[in-house]
Amino acid sequence: MMSGFVNPAPWVPQAAENDLTTEGLRSAGKKAKRTRFIVIVVFALVVAVCFGARTAYVRHLDAVNTQHAAAAAASSKEAKARADRFSDANTFCTFTSKGTGETVQMGDGGASMTYSNTPSATTDRLGCILGQLKAPQSVVSKMNVTSGLDGMQTDSWDGIKITWSYNGNTGFNAVFEMKS
Repeated sequence: MMSGFVNPAPWVPQAAENDLTTEGLRSAGKKAKRTRFIVIVVFALVVAVCFGARTAYVRHLDAVNTQHAAAAAASSKEAKARADRFSDANTFCTFTSKGTGETVQMGDGGASMTYSNTPSATTDRLGCILGQLKAPQSVVSKMNVTSGLDGMQTDSWDGIKITWSYNGNTGFNAVFEMKS
């Protein structure tokens, strides 16, 4: 047997002598305050960084949305101006259509125009429209040599697509379209 005092719970550490002193309590209190201060500062920095990142992201989204809106407005304005080209050309060339057997119909909100004439009609109005739309001479030449055996022909210039055909029984037909 062992003699002497046996600690009934040897795994429980014994309190150090200076742990319960006033100096030890002050030191522990200072460490706790310092730790709380550091935690609060770190928390405040994390909140500030998150808020700054959120603000930057919102500003970025606003800038992107503004750019998209400006591009859409410019595209819409450009599409309207391009579509007005058909209407303006047709209006300008109306004087040539009196009694010529030529007809023009606007469609798709001004984005397309259909020209038709009869076999015995002139193509004065078509020539005027092609001039107003600044069709290149190459397109006009191709249209002039089209025969009934050629079928549908297509060409384009300056954002305009034209499809035409000629038939000796029905006449000359052309469809002008704005390319998107």
